[in-house]
Amino acid sequence: MATLLDRPTEVTRTIAIDPARAAAVADPVRSHALALLCGRALTAEQVADGLARRGRRRALTTVRHHIEVLRAAGLVDVVRVTESRGGVTKHYGTPVRMLPQAVPADFGERHAAAIGEAASAIAAIVERAGASVLPEEGKKRVDPAYRRRAVAEIVNRAMTVAMERGGGHGRPLAP
Repeated sequence: MATLLDRPTEVTRTIAIDPARAAAVADPVRSHALALLCGRALTAEQVADGLARRGRRRALTTVRHHIEVLRAAGLVDVVRVTESRGGVTKHYGTPVRMLPQAVPADFGERHAAAIGEAASAIAAIVERAGASVLPEEGKKRVDPAYRRRAVAEIVNRAMTVAMERGGGHGRPLAP
């Protein structure tokens, strides 16, 4: 039997997300709603309006359902409750920055130099983070799979802080 294709499988991305959160953001309406809620408090009506402006018009009841799915996954929370017309209005927010844009197929090639430079700088950080990971509750040793996940989470959160603070440029890198 002849080999028709033999290409090495190189790991180029790490996605550290639990299945419930992955399922919650898999829906394009929810991923865009999450992006709208980042860093601000919006009502379901305001989320619906924002989605409509992005070409994703949905009924208010549908938007409320999507917000509840995001809440159940721990990605969105009620951040403010106000009185209005004899009832209460919930305002939702998230500490998660969702970037629901596609990455071009040639991204790795176009940015190879920057990726290589960043990888070199991050290598020492990853090493230190890995050494600082504590065992899970009730365990004496750190499981290698847990260490990998913990390091990914540490680096992700540190990267988020750096990008939100401005990454050394005085203004946030993320929109």
